[in-house]
Amino acid sequence: MNLSKYIAEDIKQRVLSGNSVPSKITIVVLAEEYEVSTRPVRIALDVLIDEEILIKSTTGRLSVNPDMIGASKKAQKINLPANHYKIILDDLIKLSFEINDDNYFVREEVLSEKHGISRTPVRIILQKISGTGLIEHKERIGWLLRPFRQEDFDQFNQMRVVLEVHALKLAKDNLDLKLIQEFLEGNFIEKNGTVHLNNKFHNYIIDMSKNRYLKDFFNRSQEYFKLFLADENNIELSKQACLLHQKILKNILKKNWVEAEKYLAKHITTSIPAPAINNKLI
Repeated sequence: MNLSKYIAEDIKQRVLSGNSVPSKITIVVLAEEYEVSTRPVRIALDVLIDEEILIKSTTGRLSVNPDMIGASKKAQKINLPANHYKIILDDLIKLSFEINDDNYFVREEVLSEKHGISRTPVRIILQKISGTGLIEHKERIGWLLRPFRQEDFDQFNQMRVVLEVHALKLAKDNLDLKLIQEFLEGNFIEKNGTVHLNNKFHNYIIDMSKNRYLKDFFNRSQEYFKLFLADENNIELSKQACLLHQKILKNILKKNWVEAEKYLAKHITTSIPAPAINNKLI
């Protein structure tokens, strides 16, 4: 079961059982809830509309079909599919931050035993991960894990500023302003100081650039890229990021591209959380 099928089936069972029925059905809200990009959510919503679990109004607004709520009191348990690629990739990324050794090798048999899968899928996963540059296969030795150092952090950030601002330039005619408005509504600070961040617009802008080479850079660096998105647990940085998110998105809605690009560049260079690299916070 892939992510879009999981999301569609999970929402369907929630509606049919009458338990935890989503109160607001939007792409951005559901992407945030399921912690995925907007693409699998779009696919899932199309399925739910076809199955009449959801209703789409003439204005495009989605709502739960009232006739379906509680139609089946006993909900089926839907298990999130195990993504061994992501699990192993996350492990290796964390490890790359901790080690300071240019000759650290990852063993297939160790990963196989740890994750309870055979060596063949482990090898396939490592081959895929090698495309990110995180690991390199050494014949008859194993997989060399590349430590992530201060210069890697700096170099990635330099590239991100250039490419993400360029992505916005390319994407400006492709952006759905209703979706941009939803992203804006997902970034706010409560009166008590609680910060709500929605980082999904970063990936959306990159996707809407329609430039496969630019998208390829971020896809290959996706898991590192996520580490550099603002985190609600860091109060000061999250407040700063939230305000800049608002300025970026408001200027996109106004189609004031110069200001939007300016605040996007400022956001990337000033609101980035400092990860612990080689056990040192930078």
